[in-house]
Amino acid sequence: MKKYFVPATNWKMFYQSVCPLPEPFNSAMYSAIFDHLASVTQDIFPNLKDENLAIIFAPFIDCPVSFPDDNLIFLHLQEINENAQVIYQLGHELLHAYYKSPSNTPMFWLEEVLCEVASHLFLQGFAQEWSKSANSIIKSFTDFTLEYSELQLQESEPVNLKQLPLDYLKDNPTGNRKINTYIAAIMLPIFQGRPDFLAECRKLSELYVVADLNTFFDKAYSHISPEYHLELKKLETLFI
Repeated sequence: MKKYFVPATNWKMFYQSVCPLPEPFNSAMYSAIFDHLASVTQDIFPNLKDENLAIIFAPFIDCPVSFPDDNLIFLHLQEINENAQVIYQLGHELLHAYYKSPSNTPMFWLEEVLCEVASHLFLQGFAQEWSKSANSIIKSFTDFTLEYSELQLQESEPVNLKQLPLDYLKDNPTGNRKINTYIAAIMLPIFQGRPDFLAECRKLSELYVVADLNTFFDKAYSHISPEYHLELKKLETLFI
């Protein structure tokens, strides 16, 4: 396994390809991800790039997982050539690394929803960067990446946000992936309009112990900076 330093960050990525891609595609793929990871991350999670973070490609696990307190992220792909899926997983796990929240709380499902939002902001952020690339191979990744985002958002299960079942809130802190995706799709325009609101929502993790949504949002305004209260109100209106 080889160690790579992600440019313009304090991050290290550990990865070993068992089936290298032919050139120039291989170099373009690495450049597409590595050259833009710091800037896309900075736009969504300010200063996370300065933390000493390790990202490990681990073929021996079934799904990505992070250990935020240890600044460790495991991605479950063996090959980095599935660039859209790599970015999707990175967006999700980087939010956990940024928030560093306890997962055994009634409202942790909300963080899982926000992770889904982060995944799509990352996909769209990379697609925007790639669309401006002078490298035709990198530029060609743009449409596929946006299509991947749309396909993932369609893998959802509709639910009435104003009548979320109590057992969903109280007994299933990580939520249901398809329900989480549905909620994230509805939330996404709020964060597309102001991506830095996602970083501000880190302050809400202090309220994950609150299971009642009315109480949660009543208290949220004292945690979120006034400049983001408009976005918070939009978020609240989806649920209350």
